[in-house]
Amino acid sequence: MLSRDAEKNISLLKEKEAEANFKIGQFYEKQKDYQSAKIYYSEVINNYPNSPWVAKAFEGLQIMEKNRK
Repeated sequence: MLSRDAEKNISLLKEKEAEANFKIGQFYEKQKDYQSAKIYYSEVINNYPNSPWVAKAFEGLQIMEKNRK
């Protein structure tokens, strides 16, 4: 069993990973590489479901989908 500090550190690292993947998705979106942006946004949604970055990733996907029409 992990200590509280270890669990807290793991949680913080996962949050940083979610943020990093979201920001990479933003980068690709700005470069108009929508397929790559979708991969990173989906990574946030699928692998960090409790992260506050999920809502932003969904928003990014929706904006890209809306702009395709």
